[in-house]
Amino acid sequence: MKKVNFLKAVSWGGSIAALLFREKRIKRELQKVSENEKKIIQYYHFLNRWLVLKQKGNSIIDFFLENNYRSVAIYGYAEFGQRLHDELRESEIEVKYIIDKNVDRVWSDIDIYGLDEKFPSVDVVVVTAFFYYEEIEDELLDRVKCPIISIEDVII
Repeated sequence: MKKVNFLKAVSWGGSIAALLFREKRIKRELQKVSENEKKIIQYYHFLNRWLVLKQKGNSIIDFFLENNYRSVAIYGYAEFGQRLHDELRESEIEVKYIIDKNVDRVWSDIDIYGLDEKFPSVDVVVVTAFFYYEEIEDELLDRVKCPIISIEDVII
């Protein structure tokens, strides 16, 4: 009888451990989904502000001219980095290079630098991965001698 109770207890213990493990995994997944949802909402609001700016006939080029930023490095060359580059391409603002941690997966007609490389000097670095701006700024602070701004600062 004691042996049966012991086996039941071990079985119950294993089941409880499995449930706790599963619950922990589900919580991690929910946190991830929650972070992705926050990111998507921020992206939506950002794109809406950029569109409103354009509909009013304003240009982000004005921001760079007003702040005397004539040479720019773009950090992050996913969609927002590419759109920023496109906007600046036909202006007097020179995009000198791109910084991207996935340098081997990025293609551009200008120079691309990885995080472990030495960067040429520019007037400003614009971080297009604004959801991670603070972490990226920390990575760049000791590496550049110019302001580091978020693209959200440009699209006001």
